[in-house]
Amino acid sequence: MQNLTEIKKENIRDVVMSQIRKSKKEILATMDMTEELSHPLPTKYFSLLHQKYKKGIKIKRIIFGSTKQYQYFLKKVKNKNLFFVGKHTKSKNYKRMIMIDRTKLFFQKRVRDKKRFYFTTDNKYIEQYKKYFDGF
Repeated sequence: MQNLTEIKKENIRDVVMSQIRKSKKEILATMDMTEELSHPLPTKYFSLLHQKYKKGIKIKRIIFGSTKQYQYFLKKVKNKNLFFVGKHTKSKNYKRMIMIDRTKLFFQKRVRDKKRFYFTTDNKYIEQYKKYFDGF
């Protein structure tokens, strides 16, 4: 694949967090409730997002999963500061992605039955994922 940098699974979280620290305007992301409930992201990830939110960065997430999962999630985080705008969808068209300032994109793709993670600043990919995200 051209204009893409593959990132090893064990490094993806650190690389994404590094780019989030540099964000200036907006963070767009998807969230799979099944994955989030069974393997939650670390507290330091959400702490970083909360810090960015307090600095005025807009954080929007498309949340995939059942209504029951979503309600459980909201109850679980009720006492925490739910600081992002989230839109729940029952769509099965989940694509794991995070876009920072609409100029940097991280996404997951299956290649030969393996999950691989990629980073790009290529406008071709960014436009494709903007359309995907905005479609919700």
